[in-house]
Amino acid sequence: MKNTFLYINILLLGVLGISSCQQDDVNLPESSVRDVQTQANLDDQKIRALLTNYTFNDIDFEVINGVDKVKDSGYTHENIKFIRIKDTNGTTISLTEDQKEVSTGTPIINNTKFLKVINNVPFSGINYKLYYLQLREGEGKPVTIIDPTLNTYKGELFGDSRTSFTANEVSITTVFDEFETPVWTNELTEIPGFRQVLSNFKTVLPINKLDAIENTNQKLVKQCQVFSNDDDNGGVGTVDPSYGIGVAFVPSGLAFFSNEQSLVNGNNIVPYQNLIYSFTLFNTEYTDQDNDGIPSLLEMTTVEGSIDPTIDTDNDGLPDFSDDDDDGDGRLTILEVEVMDNLPDIDSNCDGVFTNDNDVEFLDENGNGIFDHLDNTIRVGF
Repeated sequence: MKNTFLYINILLLGVLGISSCQQDDVNLPESSVRDVQTQANLDDQKIRALLTNYTFNDIDFEVINGVDKVKDSGYTHENIKFIRIKDTNGTTISLTEDQKEVSTGTPIINNTKFLKVINNVPFSGINYKLYYLQLREGEGKPVTIIDPTLNTYKGELFGDSRTSFTANEVSITTVFDEFETPVWTNELTEIPGFRQVLSNFKTVLPINKLDAIENTNQKLVKQCQVFSNDDDNGGVGTVDPSYGIGVAFVPSGLAFFSNEQSLVNGNNIVPYQNLIYSFTLFNTEYTDQDNDGIPSLLEMTTVEGSIDPTIDTDNDGLPDFSDDDDDGDGRLTILEVEVMDNLPDIDSNCDGVFTNDNDVEFLDENGNGIFDHLDNTIRVGF
């Protein structure tokens, strides 16, 4: 599943044109904008330096002698502790006795259990390397780069924007953004590196299993409540500790590049700033990108059940999930399927309001085994 979703990410970063300040650069004169490839190489050096200079409390996220702190103690990304192990002169800093209880002391760059690397992420004409920690993949639904997610997260700055530096100088500096209460968000699509990493994780297992829904595809698409009610305390309630936990190390080229960001807490992101996002992922809501009545996830799903975002039935250059006439017959897809509302009430976006969500039925009027919206030999209603 991880590899197939990587293909989703690569396609969407190129096809959907997720907003990037590499193309906007409104805050710098054109002559001042750095070369994208040169900056990408520089950012990669800084990220590798950071991963060499730090370790973290990896033992806390292991299952040791039957003890699982994530599940037993409700650990989330807020329990991640980065520990500096190289000083600015390159001298090794020994762990304290307390630190030894929670960390192996392994530099993050060498932590093969938790550190993952996505190679050759294409964006703005070049390929990036993207590093992230996968402390827990998650046990629920897969996430795509195009759909909103429900998560908590913390954003931190590291390094600086200088082109001249020594590796030992690279350090974590400032928290620039943080949500300690789960928030539905898709504005992070403006940071494609973060969304790229998120889509390699899965959500929490839902409280309600939707047993009344028999169709396998509909069970995948339909959302249900993941938090229990907590009316007494006015909070979001408890949640099954099967969520995804990770850390994304985002180069400036997959963040804001040369555009400065003024944030409400006063911690501005300067041009060419690399970012760290630590996060806990709870849920996702599958959307219909082209408003054709079919959730985008289903338009990426093959008959074998795998995910292929390149499916383009009419070969017009638009993948089906972003094409409102999938078979190119001149008849909109939404007119060649039947949209219904016949399922039990569910909470589709975890807002506490139970609603009936639309179901879609695929039609095959001529019985040739090809759904009408994918069959350009038949135009329903013509």
